Amino acid sequence: MKRQGTEELWRVCFGDTEEFIRLFFDNVYQNDSTLVIEKQGRIVAALQLLPYTMLLEDKEVPISYICGVSTLPAERGKGMMRQLMGMADNELKRRNIPLATLIPAEPWLFDIYRKYGYQEAFFYQRSSYTASALSTESNLHISVATETDARLFPFLDQKLRERKACVLHSETDFEIIRQDLDISGGKLLIATNENNEIVGMAFTLPEEEGHSVFIPEFVYNNDSIKEELLNATAKQYNQATVNYLTPPNTGKAFPKGMAKIIDADYFKKRDIDIQALFSDKNAGMTLMLD
Repeated sequence: MKRQGTEELWRVCFGDTEEFIRLFFDNVYQNDSTLVIEKQGRIVAALQLLPYTMLLEDKEVPISYICGVSTLPAERGKGMMRQLMGMADNELKRRNIPLATLIPAEPWLFDIYRKYGYQEAFFYQRSSYTASALSTESNLHISVATETDARLFPFLDQKLRERKACVLHSETDFEIIRQDLDISGGKLLIATNENNEIVGMAFTLPEEEGHSVFIPEFVYNNDSIKEELLNATAKQYNQATVNYLTPPNTGKAFPKGMAKIIDADYFKKRDIDIQALFSDKNAGMTLMLD
């Protein structure tokens, strides 16, 4: 079976826990979106072409997120990745998907993916916050989100759609992201106002060193709420430092993800200057599961 062979390859190539592997293959994996290369009846290379929607200047565009690119160690250096990436291009053209995206797992992989036509397209700034004696505003309450809170996804979706260019998530994606957060020992913190309306949200994770906390994504209505969430995160984990990512505004930005334009005419017809969005570092992709 394709799924079983792909799952076995994943175990060999990646250092993920069994809990994450179960989450991915039970909830994210799609048989018809998996491309494989077989040798003597065994899958020796594979990748996933996962469907997403990207917001580009108020227009929703279907895209593919490439993840799980893997080759059996004994088969590396034999052109398997080149063959897979060519297969991916052909399949995306067949499906009329105009843009492919991916997140290199290691910095050196940016150079590899450039060879296949990918360019740096998604940028973020990494900042640090040191906890203070900031007293919480009387009308603001910060807590750990409950599983049954129906307000959570609509707020996240609303805030992501306020960005100029952003990969969106479905409500199903959001539930899977929350499960992954739990597996990783993280917590979803929410800020609510005096009317019990959500005004901020932070996805928080303990960092490996154990001396800081990491926020891969958080959204909020104003900078005061942002600071309250940062301070509450530090207190939640009993740490002094919170590291976090934000879309680049000023200062140095680093590349997080890459993209390849599969169908340039698609963007021309819709008057979307995709290259300008990437060059201006206006595109974001966070909370991707791979």
